[in-house]
Amino acid sequence: MYEISRERRFKIKSAYSNWVHEILKHGWNDQLWNGFQVTFMFNHIAGGFDKKCDAMEDEIDRVYRTLVPEVERRPRSPAGSKRLPILVAFPDYPQRKLGRSSFLDVKINDGLHYHGVILVHTESRLKIGLDIHMRDHAARYVRAKDALRTIHIQPIDEPTAKTAVGYGFKALEWRIPDTDRIFVRPRAVSELPVGKRHQEPRSAAKAQELVARKRWNPIITAPREPPLHRF
Repeated sequence: MYEISRERRFKIKSAYSNWVHEILKHGWNDQLWNGFQVTFMFNHIAGGFDKKCDAMEDEIDRVYRTLVPEVERRPRSPAGSKRLPILVAFPDYPQRKLGRSSFLDVKINDGLHYHGVILVHTESRLKIGLDIHMRDHAARYVRAKDALRTIHIQPIDEPTAKTAVGYGFKALEWRIPDTDRIFVRPRAVSELPVGKRHQEPRSAAKAQELVARKRWNPIITAPREPPLHRF
C-alpha cells in the first residue's frame, strides 16, 4: 500500500514538473512566462511540524499577496486574473550537511524550509526580473520580526524547469509524504488583494527599505545557471 501511495506522489511531482515546463515552453492563458526558483528560509518557529508549516505558509502567502499588485494592476478582473503570478512550493529538509556559513539553515527549525517556483508573465507591470525586483525591495518581502528570514531566488528557463520543480518537490516521495502541504497560488480571485487598503503605505515601505539598506539584504539572488540545489 505504501509503494502505491509513493507511486502516486511521484506522479503528482512529475505532473507539476511537466506543467511548469510546458508553461515556460509554450505559454499559459495566451501569455509567455518567466520562471524563478525560490527557497524560503525562516526564523525559529515554536511547535511541531504542522504548526511550523502553517506559519511558513502564512508568510509565503504574504509574500505572494505583496507581489500581486506589483505584477498586475487589476488582479480581480477577468483579464487580470489570467496574468497573476503562479507560485508552487513544498516543504523540505536539508539533504546533507552544509558549510559553516549555512549552519543556521540547518539548526533553525531542524532545517525545515520551503522550496518553490514562481512564474511571472512577460507583460507584467515589472520592468525588471523578479529576482532584481525582490532584491531592490527586500523590506517589503522579508520584514523585521516576522517569521521569514531569507529568500533565495534564481531565474530558471524551459530546459531547467523540470529539474527545479523536481528538486523542490523531492521530499514529497519519501521524507514528507503529505500532498496537503503542496502550496499553490493563485487561489480564489476573491481572496486577492485589491485597492490601497490592502497595500502597505508607500511611505512606510520606503522607510523600511532605507532601514534594510543599512543591514544585510535578506533576498539572495543567483545567476540563471545552474539551478539552486543548496538545501
